[in-house]
Amino acid sequence: MQHTVKVHDIDIKIKNVRETKGGDIEITTTGKEEVKDAFIKRIQEKMGEAVTAQKVMAKKKIFIKDIHETATAEDVREELLKQATEGDKQADNIAVTMATKPNKGRKLFAFATLPIETANKILKAGKLYVGWNACRVESANAPRRCFRCLRFGHVRENCESEINREDSCLRCCEPGHKARDCKNEPHCAACDQKGHRADDMACPEFKSKWAAKSERGRQGGKMRGLNRRGAC
Repeated sequence: MQHTVKVHDIDIKIKNVRETKGGDIEITTTGKEEVKDAFIKRIQEKMGEAVTAQKVMAKKKIFIKDIHETATAEDVREELLKQATEGDKQADNIAVTMATKPNKGRKLFAFATLPIETANKILKAGKLYVGWNACRVESANAPRRCFRCLRFGHVRENCESEINREDSCLRCCEPGHKARDCKNEPHCAACDQKGHRADDMACPEFKSKWAAKSERGRQGGKMRGLNRRGAC
């Protein structure tokens, strides 16, 4: 196909080509939408009925927490659909993966993959109502926080720290009380600086790890659907 479909005269860059488990050929590209459309048109013209080409909608993954333990993945998906922009309201545009066991606070979390425009709208709001609960929402690129040592970049199960802060206050990092009752000056356990809590996104360590993770995860749009069997 690469010998048949020439791209030197259209402003598109091919970043990666791979075969999916379903037998499709997925092409990751960068370029304007009209250029991608032109690329698809050329593939169809040159390859004829041998293939069917289509664009895959660019999507983003978000992290939703504080979901009540009685809620289901379908409940979350329905609320996401209500917030979706007009062009993203098809049910198959949104996928939700839900935790199966609640945490100590009897709350669940979920990951949702949805179109970028809708994802950005929900991230800007910062919360999503599922039932009676206002659930916090953040980018899935955000580094996870360990609830054992209160630092970023790993979770409790993988924590190798000699310090256990599970009973410490998130605001001042002192043991014996909770953040909601704390009147002490904020002191972050992650960066050992005063002025913000251990779960604050203003933390330098959080920003550093988030930037590094976002850089690794950055990629161009994807186009998929060059199926050797002639169907997508």
